[in-house]
Amino acid sequence: MSNEIAKFNEQEMTLIEQLGYKQIPANHLKMFFARAEALGLNPQDPSQIALIERKTKNGKTYTLQVGIGGARRTARRIAKQEGGTYREGDWLYKGIDHSTGQETEWRDTWNVARMGYPEFAKVIVYRDGEPFPHVVTWDESKQTWGREGNLTPMWDAKPTFMLGKNAAAGAFRKAFPDELGDVYFDSESFVDTSEPIRQKATRQDVAQQALSAPAPKKKQEPEPEDDQFVRDVKAALAELTSAEAVTDFMNEIREESDVPQKVINLGRDRWNELQENK
Repeated sequence: MSNEIAKFNEQEMTLIEQLGYKQIPANHLKMFFARAEALGLNPQDPSQIALIERKTKNGKTYTLQVGIGGARRTARRIAKQEGGTYREGDWLYKGIDHSTGQETEWRDTWNVARMGYPEFAKVIVYRDGEPFPHVVTWDESKQTWGREGNLTPMWDAKPTFMLGKNAAAGAFRKAFPDELGDVYFDSESFVDTSEPIRQKATRQDVAQQALSAPAPKKKQEPEPEDDQFVRDVKAALAELTSAEAVTDFMNEIREESDVPQKVINLGRDRWNELQENK
């Protein structure tokens, strides 16, 4: 990006550095800032919108991701501008209740400990009274890692939340195709397809979920698992708002196992950032 620095103003350059986007090509960064402005989202807040690097068989690519809060913010803004209405329905679940062996009807609560994992999740987003339902399945949405196919920390910690979030993602894209049809939620992974509504899910959401993930052993886990753990911790640190909370968080994950130096550096940088902003 160094040859194209002149394309960005000073404020944008500062933000690019803060977000760790310095290695992203300028054309992707320009698109990111333009889309954030069009959606009415804050590019400084990764929980609203972020630009995610993905590795594919054809090399690196970059994908816009929004959080559930960012999608709701965009929907409210559009409805207000158009003089219309927007409403998000309950997150509903359905499947076999393992405690009874019976198939359930759609329900808004699901106890994984007692019932096992739900098979389906459904969310309806209403735009000007018109319903836009979307259903996702557990098998197609869950994220796993490693040879044993274990659930990733986020899906292991809050499986119904993650599944419901992906159902909501599809519903929002259907209800607001012009604005959200080309973006992915932070609970989804990018796959090369022309139908973004049918994406499989991956990613993490909140600090509480990352706390449940033991740090991978350097000599026991392959590199991709280390990378996933680092991403989990990075997302968790972004949610913390005080240096004290960062200290407690880092102490907790370091009690679990050996922590990669990169993770320690992330914690130190976030702690320093919060100290400077006091």
